[in-house]
Amino acid sequence: MEPLVRELADSIGAYADSPYALFGHSMGAAVAFELARELRRRGHRQPAHLFASGLRAPHCPPAAPSIAALPDAPFLTHVQERYGPIAVEVLDAPDLRSLIIRVLRADLTLVEGYRAADEPPLECAISVLGGTEDPSVSVTELQAWSRHTTAAFDLTWISGGHFFVRDSRRDVIEAVLQRLQPSGARSAPTVPAPRA
Repeated sequence: MEPLVRELADSIGAYADSPYALFGHSMGAAVAFELARELRRRGHRQPAHLFASGLRAPHCPPAAPSIAALPDAPFLTHVQERYGPIAVEVLDAPDLRSLIIRVLRADLTLVEGYRAADEPPLECAISVLGGTEDPSVSVTELQAWSRHTTAAFDLTWISGGHFFVRDSRRDVIEAVLQRLQPSGARSAPTVPAPRA
C-alpha cells in the first residue's frame, strides 16, 4: 500500500491544493483513504469528500479467511463466491484467465494484508456506499468508517452485489453528485438496508 500511495501522491500532489474529492471501490476505497492521509501528511488540503465503497473500514480485520495464496482453481472459486461471477468468456480464454488471476491475486494480496496505521481521523466528510447483496462486507464493517472522520458521515445502500458500482452505475453517480452539491442536499436512499 505505501509505495502505491506515495506514487499517487507524487502524481497528484500539485493539484491537491484545489478542491477535490476521492472515490474508491473495494481495494480502491483503502487506496483513496490512505491517499487522503498521505496528502495530509505532506501538508496538502484534505479532500472535500471521501467516498468509500464496498470495503470494510480500514481498522477492521478481515472477517473472511485469506484466499490470495490459494492455487488457481480454488482461488477462482472463492473469488466468485465472495465477489460474484467472472464472465465465462474470460474463464474459457487461457490468456485472459491467466491475466485476471494475476490481477485479482495482486488486489487481494494488498487488501488482505492491509491494516491502517493509527492516525487522527480525517476532517473531511466520508460517505460510504454498500451493495445490498454484497456478501464480502457487513453493515457493521461499513458503519465503522464513521470513526475515521470528525466531519459528516453517511452510509447509502445501492441495489446489487459487490460490483454494484458497475451494475447500478447511475445510482452511484447520483449518490456522489448529491453529496458534492454545495448545499449538501441529501435524499433518502431508495434501497432498504440489508439485515445486519
